Amino acid sequence: MKSILLISFLLSTSAMAININEATLVDWARNSSFNKQRLELQKLNTTIDEEKFKENFIYNFDAQASYLKTKETSFSSFAPVNSPIENFEVKLSKATRQGIQVTAQASASQVTNNYYKNGSTSSVGASLRVDLYKDFLGRLTKKREASLKYQTKIAQAELRISETAFVSEVRKLYWSIIANNESLRISKNLLKTAKKLEEDTYKRYRSNIADKSELSRIRSQVQARNGQIFVLEYERSNLYRRLRELFPNKLTALTIELEKYNLDKTVEEVLACTVKISSSKNLPLNYTEYDDVLQLLKEDLQAKLRANSAYSKPDLAFVSEVNLIGKEFSYSDSTSQLADEGKTSVSVGLVLNIPLGKQKKNTEDIQKEIITKSNISRYQEVQGKLSAFHIETLKSIKVLYKVIDTQKKNTILLDQTLSESNKKFRQARISARDLIQDEDNLLQSNLDEIKTKYNVITTIIDYFSIYNQTPCKMNL
Repeated sequence: MKSILLISFLLSTSAMAININEATLVDWARNSSFNKQRLELQKLNTTIDEEKFKENFIYNFDAQASYLKTKETSFSSFAPVNSPIENFEVKLSKATRQGIQVTAQASASQVTNNYYKNGSTSSVGASLRVDLYKDFLGRLTKKREASLKYQTKIAQAELRISETAFVSEVRKLYWSIIANNESLRISKNLLKTAKKLEEDTYKRYRSNIADKSELSRIRSQVQARNGQIFVLEYERSNLYRRLRELFPNKLTALTIELEKYNLDKTVEEVLACTVKISSSKNLPLNYTEYDDVLQLLKEDLQAKLRANSAYSKPDLAFVSEVNLIGKEFSYSDSTSQLADEGKTSVSVGLVLNIPLGKQKKNTEDIQKEIITKSNISRYQEVQGKLSAFHIETLKSIKVLYKVIDTQKKNTILLDQTLSESNKKFRQARISARDLIQDEDNLLQSNLDEIKTKYNVITTIIDYFSIYNQTPCKMNL
């Protein structure tokens, strides 16, 4: 019965485990609801200004009605009191991208006073406003709209870059877990060695071959190995916690298990990739979306500066209004007269506004400086990333490969030294202190080698976050 319960428990536990690898995590990162929601929010923020600008060119319908009644008395018979007064007006207006605003309107009003009752006026008409200088034929509107479109395209490119950056962070987290797992594996193997040494030393102690201090040192080493493992397990728990935070809907199982991986093979793939990257003498701008951002920043700067140059200029507009009017002593009669023999009212004019003083020009100059510095600083930031990541990444990886090579040679030598030290310790030719020191040196060399390999992989992943279209096997 106990065996059946144990088997059931083991089966239920294994069912609550989930296996992960790098490709799986990359797929989750690209389809993560958490990341997609964040990116969608950024996308909405980037398009809101352009949509608000488009609102200037939609049809607008306005309607208003009013009724006034008063019991006041007049100062004289020549100054009648108008009461009641009824007014109703509707308008349909639209501005165009050519600097023209058109309005169609219809209105009706009715007034009663000392001289007449229900004097009604009905009218229909249209008005026109044409910008003759600053926005003539929509040249200012087109500049503003062009700038907004460039900004939207820049934001969209940066959104794609942000998605790549998120994938890169997930990949780096995965390789942190791998590095931690490798460190645990080595530490556990050395713990086994330390425990075996503890057993041998205890037997020698019981046989009066080893003294108590020697046994204590060996036992201390076992506890130190245990402490090292506990620290690594704590680090692993934190890494898994971060992973669960990123993918709460995917990692619902109690246990996370790593699928097979090959750290050394991955490091070799990085080397093959760096060889391909280094073959490019110039910056491989065709492998990055930042190249598009640089071009859009240039175009956006020109559009903004052209639009800003009109800020302090005068406004000159042509205005015109035509109305057909009907007047009678009822709404129905005034409307009939409007349709049959309505009278025409025409008005034309010019509107000129000239800013006096230097205040608007000063504002224009400050805005120009803000636009220029903001754009150039972003341009230089992007350009700096492109240059630094391409040049320094190659240098860093070359140095790290030299470090790995040195560490491998050092590990081989330390392994040989430890093997000889074990023989000498059993022959009582060296002290426990010397043996422990050799083991610690080997452990540290192994851990350093893993850390360096991790640095190689994360360095190339950081490179892919900038040059995200690099044709390498490592660039998932």
